[in-house]
Amino acid sequence: MTLRTRRFVFLVMAPILGAVLLWAFAGLPRFGHYRGPYGDILNAVSVPERHVTDVVTAVNFDYRGFDTLVRNSSSSPR
Repeated sequence: MTLRTRRFVFLVMAPILGAVLLWAFAGLPRFGHYRGPYGDILNAVSVPERHVTDVVTAVNFDYRGFDTLVRNSSSSPR
């Protein structure tokens, strides 16, 4: 492919890619307005269930540690 052809393809596709990215970013919720249920569930359940002071501690040290333990035990040879 010649340099001229590559430039032409880039000049045609770059605005299309930019438009798709702008369209995708426009569909995201505004910062701080999460629409999923998982944050609300973790806020309600994790602190009393894991006996920690906040949700961040529960996720980092309990839930992720459990996930790593399960992943490592399932990938070990038998």
